[in-house]
Amino acid sequence: MQDIRDKAGEAYWSNVWEKTELNPAIDLQSKDMHFYPQRATLKIFDRFLKDIPVKGKKLVEIGCGNSSWLPYFSKQYGFDVYGIDYSEEGCEQAEKILQRENVEGTIYCTDAFNPAEDLHSEFDIVVSFGVVEHFSDTASTLNAFSKYLRPGGLMITAIPNMSGFNGWLHKVMNRPLYDIHVPLDKKQLADAVRKSGLHEIMTSYYIGISLNVQLTAAGEPVKNFRLKRFISRTGAAITLFFWWIEEKLGAFPKTKWFSRGIVSVAQKPG
Repeated sequence: MQDIRDKAGEAYWSNVWEKTELNPAIDLQSKDMHFYPQRATLKIFDRFLKDIPVKGKKLVEIGCGNSSWLPYFSKQYGFDVYGIDYSEEGCEQAEKILQRENVEGTIYCTDAFNPAEDLHSEFDIVVSFGVVEHFSDTASTLNAFSKYLRPGGLMITAIPNMSGFNGWLHKVMNRPLYDIHVPLDKKQLADAVRKSGLHEIMTSYYIGISLNVQLTAAGEPVKNFRLKRFISRTGAAITLFFWWIEEKLGAFPKTKWFSRGIVSVAQKPG
């Protein structure tokens, strides 16, 4: 394994999942603005996945703890779905969600950098959501994840945009949480994709505005919690209003300074 530092760690994620209920199913019919980020993300998936012949194709989600995405990829596209996570609690929740949605899938509770089983070159699609930015060397992390891909396979990577105003809000209001992230911008993620040996297809900011601040503690209490909770709730209300405008009237410009996240689509040469 490369010398890659995990800025969060298995203990952190197990603690998070122990305090978290099972994620709800992804509802394509929902108009709830809290699920607007999911709907925006799904549009990106459709651009690259809807025309792929999926019979017998395998998709793996790295960092699948408590994931509702695996049932979605199975039901919406027809992929055979798999998940990898090093948190036993997160893996158990992912399995419960698959069972709840009556979807067959396999969850491997193992370190993605050093899998207990030989899973390399087994998958047609590798996806991750908010994973790679927790490791100190982004290019080496992407390279390690790309080893699960068959030649010609696609890797879809989504991360929060911690390099703009939203990242600054987290730095001020919840520094411990900010510190377990590598604050990447679009160019840095694209450079890491190319350095990893993948062929970059697209790297883009998505969702024009987000002022949401997560106050979940990263190993220690959040100071001045009540004041910060008020600020966080105000930012969340403003964000929902902007998301409503964006969905109804068209997207705001997607910039480093205010966008919610960054998504990359890349292909393994072959």
